[in-house]
Amino acid sequence: MRYGAGPSGPMRSLGRYMLGSGVTFGFFMSIGSIIRTEGKSPLATEAFARARQQPMILPKRCATRPGQ
Repeated sequence: MRYGAGPSGPMRSLGRYMLGSGVTFGFFMSIGSIIRTEGKSPLATEAFARARQQPMILPKRCATRPGQ
C-alpha cells in the first residue's frame, strides 16, 4: 500500500491479497482440525454418535382450560 497498487491495478492487487489471506487461513484451520480430531476419545466418540441420531419429537401437550 505504500507505493500504490502498481502495474496490476487496485482490484487485481486486492484480489491477490484476499486469496493469499484465504489460503493462509485454510492452512491453519486444517492443521487445527487435524490436531483436534487426532485422538480417539471415547467421550468425543459418544458425543458425535449422539449428534448424528434422529431428533426426538415429543407429542404436543394440549392445554386444558378451566371449564372444559
